[in-house]
Amino acid sequence: MLTSIMINMNNIPGGMISGLDDELLTFVTEESSERFLHELSSSFFNELEAIEKMDKVLSDEEEQKLVELEASSNSVATDKQTKTWVTKFKEFLKSRDLSTSFETVPKRVLNDYLRAFYAQLRTKEGSFYAPASLICIRAALHRHLTSPSWNRDTNILTGEEFRRANGVLKAMVKAYLSSDQEKHQSFERISNEDLMKVRKYFVENESSVTTLQEECLFNIIYYFQLRGRENLRALKKETIGFKTGENGREVAYIQVPLLQKNVKPSFKAKEYEDVKSARMVEQPSELDHCPVKRLHEYINALPVTTKDDTLFPYYNPKKNTFSSKMVLGKDKLGSLMQTLSEKAKLSTRYTNHCLRVTGINILHENGLSNEEITNITGHKNAKSVQRYLRKNENKMVNACDLLANPTKEKQNLVSVQSVLKSSQREEEEPSCSPYKLIKLEGVYNNCTFNF
Repeated sequence: MLTSIMINMNNIPGGMISGLDDELLTFVTEESSERFLHELSSSFFNELEAIEKMDKVLSDEEEQKLVELEASSNSVATDKQTKTWVTKFKEFLKSRDLSTSFETVPKRVLNDYLRAFYAQLRTKEGSFYAPASLICIRAALHRHLTSPSWNRDTNILTGEEFRRANGVLKAMVKAYLSSDQEKHQSFERISNEDLMKVRKYFVENESSVTTLQEECLFNIIYYFQLRGRENLRALKKETIGFKTGENGREVAYIQVPLLQKNVKPSFKAKEYEDVKSARMVEQPSELDHCPVKRLHEYINALPVTTKDDTLFPYYNPKKNTFSSKMVLGKDKLGSLMQTLSEKAKLSTRYTNHCLRVTGINILHENGLSNEEITNITGHKNAKSVQRYLRKNENKMVNACDLLANPTKEKQNLVSVQSVLKSSQREEEEPSCSPYKLIKLEGVYNNCTFNF
């Protein structure tokens, strides 16, 4: 356990402290520091004050405005995360009888504090934090130390003084990976059977206004590949546009920029995503519940005016109508799939992000490249799509069959892939092509087909 460093400047010979750096020398008890300052000559303080006046370029008011400007550069979610982990770090230090003023301790002491803190990090369930979470925790503490409040010239991310602390952080990553926790991700793909159960639930309860709202919210997340409760909460009636496609089918699309995830709404253009190229296309009449038609039914059921012109107002079951003064809460929007998992009696408890994972995997399996998928999902980098892809059991079976019978299975596999790609392109890019796929049978001989 770390203990407080007690230094009495009167009782320690100069030779014993000659090897300490300036930072450690200043880390003394209050009694020692006051005694030391008292013995300094007054000329020293006069010179120091003169230097400060010469170096000061900005007025106190200007300095305060700059501090406020720097502080406003972070989003609300970022500031909240920073405060959360600073509080937890201080609670940990207090539980060990260590100084909670970690902002002012020497780097080598802070390094030991961080080593002990990283080693005991666990979730509420007692499991290890994922690597991304560990990085965010360290980044939060770093932001606090280097913020305008402290402006400390300390880099706990890459500084050599914090090599051992970061070594513990790497050890925690290895502990997470070896615990098999990454195999039990909460963002799993929704099985085809469960997707059918959800559709069945919508059909069986189509007369319910609440179910109509749930279905439209489900379709909007699924087809437009939306993310974040804040984005769903910000959706308005004018967000969705309708038009007729080249083949005569109606198409619903996002016609205004959407807020980026974890960003406080404002008028800054950089905080908005480009308009997505994702589409919701009218389906054949024989398909139960066309998503575009159901969206029209839902919009027509809404009041003429809703609070903030929201697309998802609160539904009052007592009055059997949507409220014009209340909106559906972010928590309610964010827990849609948890609610549907119970109502539709799905095999497991899914999250909204599972819809995004499911959509990406279906598009990938049907021949779309990562670049094409990013145009739909709104990812900035095609490589980001790769982490959403899950193992596909059907592909594993096809691979086994291909090894068993290379010639026959290869032909079948190519045929299936061709059909999937063709149907996917028709759905994503409706066209009126007059050409049809026909089956050709014949013998190929010297650049000639003989039928």
